[in-house]
Amino acid sequence: MRDKKFAFFALMVGVVGFTAPAFAATTLHVTLTDQMELKLETSTVKAGRVVLDVKNDAESQQHEVIIARLKDRNQTVSVTPGQDRVDEKKVKTLGEVSDLDPGKEGKLTINLKPGEYLLFCNMKGHYQAGMLAHLTVTE
Repeated sequence: MRDKKFAFFALMVGVVGFTAPAFAATTLHVTLTDQMELKLETSTVKAGRVVLDVKNDAESQQHEVIIARLKDRNQTVSVTPGQDRVDEKKVKTLGEVSDLDPGKEGKLTINLKPGEYLLFCNMKGHYQAGMLAHLTVTE
């Protein structure tokens, strides 16, 4: 009897495995450079699970990517005086791929709702040098 229950369970797991919907994530490639560029493969993605696939193409600089939700695309982001970094307490950060050495890669999987987002490097002086990009998430 036990073997029959196991066989039934195994069959049901197999059936569910084939019929369960697969919620594939959208992969967004992000490239970081020595020229203080943060390049997005695309600036618009659909809402849902998104994988930030980040590569530091720089040869000599460490970088990171932080993602923050904005109220709207024109929201200003403040930099802490004397520290030359974004004040992360004043923006709604949702995650990061931190401290990527030159040539290294990292990933962040995150669920994004429709709206406007900012991706930026928060190493000292990098944000002010233009290392940021806007991302629009649609329904």
